[in-house]
Amino acid sequence: MVASYTLGHVRIVTDSGMLENQLISAADGVIEAVKPHSTGVSAEIDGCGMLCLPGIVDLQSNALARECRPRPGVRHP
Repeated sequence: MVASYTLGHVRIVTDSGMLENQLISAADGVIEAVKPHSTGVSAEIDGCGMLCLPGIVDLQSNALARECRPRPGVRHP
């Protein structure tokens, strides 16, 4: 079973900058296409200008902070 969807009107952060008002097509957890979201094109999910950061699930992740700069006395499972 293929789970596919489109996510529209998002800002995408890339290693070279920001892409504004983009349309992302994905299937089975894999991004298949990224292109400008044209007028009149609908998306199943409207991102309303939110940021899309593929690969980053939780920006406030103590597990990630541990790798970057461990805090004394903090224990991670």
